[in-house]
Amino acid sequence: MSKSLHKRYIYFTMVSVIFFISCIFGSSIGDFHFSTFEEVLQSFLNTWNLPEGSSNETLAVQAYALFFLYNRSPDPRLRERAHETLNQISSLLPRAVYEVLVGMEKWAYDGYPLSKEHFKKAVEMAPSDWWTHFQMMLYHYEVWKRTEATEYRKLALESAEKVLSLNPMLSYTYVVEMDVLSGIRYSDKERLYQIYRIAAERVPNSPVLWRESLKIFYEMGDYENAVDCALRLAESGEMDEESRFMLAYSWWILGEGEKAYNTLMETDLNALKAEWRSTAYDILGSIEEDRGNLQKAIEFYSQAIRFDKNNVSAFKHLGLAYLKTNLERKDAYARYYLGIAQKLYPKDETVNEVLSELHKRIILRVVLTIILPIVAVIIGLLLLVEKFMRPRERLR
Repeated sequence: MSKSLHKRYIYFTMVSVIFFISCIFGSSIGDFHFSTFEEVLQSFLNTWNLPEGSSNETLAVQAYALFFLYNRSPDPRLRERAHETLNQISSLLPRAVYEVLVGMEKWAYDGYPLSKEHFKKAVEMAPSDWWTHFQMMLYHYEVWKRTEATEYRKLALESAEKVLSLNPMLSYTYVVEMDVLSGIRYSDKERLYQIYRIAAERVPNSPVLWRESLKIFYEMGDYENAVDCALRLAESGEMDEESRFMLAYSWWILGEGEKAYNTLMETDLNALKAEWRSTAYDILGSIEEDRGNLQKAIEFYSQAIRFDKNNVSAFKHLGLAYLKTNLERKDAYARYYLGIAQKLYPKDETVNEVLSELHKRIILRVVLTIILPIVAVIIGLLLLVEKFMRPRERLR
């Protein structure tokens, strides 16, 4: 082999190796550019807005996004669209991306346990890519949510740290860490707040961070931070009805009744689950009662018990509100609703005291309206009999 031919051979070999490496780890493979895929995927994970476009990378993220959203809130239409998109591009996908999407499809159709092997394969194929480790984090997180097992708590946190070491700009990864650290059995609030502060600095424009953090703080009972997250979410223009309700409830607990009222009036209550809708009407009723609008308060309380027959607070408030009215049968209405409240929660001291007082009123009313008149009649009859008998005694 001549020297020039040998040099060409070496050059060709080097180019081939570089091309091969770039195909696996670089920015593109054929018509699929990893850098574009990662950028679009990161955007989705920070916003949960479906990407628009028809490139292979965008379609791959669209399929992923639809499966992801379906797994959070099952809607067959999302799953069908994702399946169709995946079938359309499956032959064009790099192997690691394909395994991730097939894993998400398995999750959507057959449940999360069958997705694990596909996610593991993706990590083995692309161990330096954040999105493969992100999938393992999702899997461990899902198992932890269902079991709160110590093992999966540890695995979820380790996977999250791995993802953040590769890409610190993913808001949902911080959310996963915060949620795991807020767990009932193994909470670590100090670390949770530390992660929250870091996330707020790194991804302040992510509506996902604010929406999901709002839910975490709301469940924790940290209503001040819940309000802060809700207001940041509102600034992003991504406010939804559930978030509005949590903001209103937080305002209410913090003693900001007017802010709670205004927020609830801006909320489409029909979009809320029945329990929250009931709570919303109960809050509105309480505020109207404080304003002195008793009739409006009773209307709201009535709506509250309509949507949740186990809302102790609403039955209690409705019963007590009737006692303040001028209705002739106000005591009867109060006894009825307070009686239901007592059955639902027998230990409420206020309910028990008021019902006891109402029972005393009933006894007094019975004595005054029934027993005393009867006694009076009997006494009157006895007097008449006595008066009638006296003349006879004189005749004898």
